[in-house]
Amino acid sequence: SLSAVEKHAVENMASFTPRDLSAMMNRYGRIGAPPTPSMLALMERQSLKKMGAYTAQDLSSTIHAYAKLGVRPGREMVAGMERQCLAAMAGFNPQDLANTMWASAKHGEMPSSEVVAALQAQSLAEIGNFNAQEVTNTIWAYAKLGVVPSAELLAGLQEQAVAEMKGFIPQHISNTLWAYAKLGVMPEADLLEGLQQHALSQMRGFR
Repeated sequence: SLSAVEKHAVENMASFTPRDLSAMMNRYGRIGAPPTPSMLALMERQSLKKMGAYTAQDLSSTIHAYAKLGVRPGREMVAGMERQCLAAMAGFNPQDLANTMWASAKHGEMPSSEVVAALQAQSLAEIGNFNAQEVTNTIWAYAKLGVVPSAELLAGLQEQAVAEMKGFIPQHISNTLWAYAKLGVMPEADLLEGLQQHALSQMRGFR
């Protein structure tokens, strides 16, 4: 049972690594049940002790799990994760970047200006590796937060969206169009044409 698992985790928490803590949060997310307040507090205390060893994957996975569960990290946990995000940013891949922005949007809270700047710079460095879902989730997240990406990142996202258009499913198309409308930004002609043409070919999948 979950209570038995939590009891075992409490007894062994001192030996948990960042990967263990991240995996545990993700398992809570998969079953759709948040940890008890006391369990979460214990996990956050252990996480803060180990924060300097968190990798980009550990961070993005943990941040994503909090958002999926609808649970807000404590203030110290937020501050610790933001500091480690800056330290580990060079290791963030497209999935890490998209998941972090998506989680911020789900919480309705923009990261610090330093973290946002670092996320944008790393996204630009990795933009050619973004897949359709990562492009869509990123532009959706900015729109949900009411923040227009930098001109360079917006141009990169548009170019990559066109390159990955064959991978767009109906949800990607509708989310992308919604995001541009929310931001008050007109998509470039090649992106708009690509979305329209692909929407026609995918029309049966729209609801």
